[in-house]
Amino acid sequence: MLSYGAFVLAASMILGQAEDRAKQDDFTKLRRFLGNWEATDVEAGGRKAQVHVSWKRILGGRFFEEKWMAVADSNKAIAWGIGIFGRDPADKKLKCWEFASTGDIMPLELLEWKGKTSVWDTVVVQANGTPRKGKTTMTFVGKDSYTWELAFETGDPLRAAFKRATPKRDLWPQPTSKMPEGVREQLKDIAWWTGGFSTEGSDAFTGKTSVGQSNCGWTLDGKFLLYDLAFVESDLTVGRYRAIIGVDPSTNKTTGWEFDSTGTVGKYTVSDKGQDIVGKAISPAAGVLGFKGRLTQTANGSQYRATGKLSDGKETSYHGIWKKRLTEK
Repeated sequence: MLSYGAFVLAASMILGQAEDRAKQDDFTKLRRFLGNWEATDVEAGGRKAQVHVSWKRILGGRFFEEKWMAVADSNKAIAWGIGIFGRDPADKKLKCWEFASTGDIMPLELLEWKGKTSVWDTVVVQANGTPRKGKTTMTFVGKDSYTWELAFETGDPLRAAFKRATPKRDLWPQPTSKMPEGVREQLKDIAWWTGGFSTEGSDAFTGKTSVGQSNCGWTLDGKFLLYDLAFVESDLTVGRYRAIIGVDPSTNKTTGWEFDSTGTVGKYTVSDKGQDIVGKAISPAAGVLGFKGRLTQTANGSQYRATGKLSDGKETSYHGIWKKRLTEK
């Protein structure tokens, strides 16, 4: 027979496991959004617009990517953006890191998911650095429709009603190595980051070596750079990595937000000319890494050397080498 203390311990373990499953369910519920959606007659930029949204899994299923575009007369895009939904290993909370062609960033954090409705704490940090606080609410009306609302603390809310739609090809422009007009001066300093590369390097957390292919290009009307990497480690583990680099309007510093297929989330700042990088990354398995490194331009690409300290106090060093692919001009 279980003692009272053992019973309490067992009950606590079961409760903890249930809480863990509930946390996991918060993420898996986002599968409802997978696919393509469309809303009409949405107020955007002082005019009526059609809004297209596309959701898919990325980075080995550890994150969801949401892409949206507001289109007005003559199919002209008013604004478009990319959001990455996933669990932040820093506090285990479900969050979204969203970036817009206006230069705004919009961090969201899940407050609750009740039935078919999710409510997210939201801060829209405008390109000029002004924050607007609010709450985003998404409610499924049926399997093929949902409503979306962003209600600010002050001012009128934004609303849209989405229905499933047929995918539209080439709706979102692909990243390009050609610099768009109107790029901020501090981002021009890292224009040499763009292009398609063959890569080799080592992992800061595990020390494993890897080889891969990467692409870095301008996106969101030149307000950000999008970097994607697919690689194979020495033990044949396949990995994916993504970074979005732009000016953080809350600090006015060139900043990179990074994510990978192990669930790691990181953030770093970039110095002028894009050489010195300082940041922190958190791995669900390996803990916290504080790092600093230097990215140096070479004749056919770039190379990176960095050092860091893991949460257990262990020092680490790692590197990366990028060489322009032969198909690149």
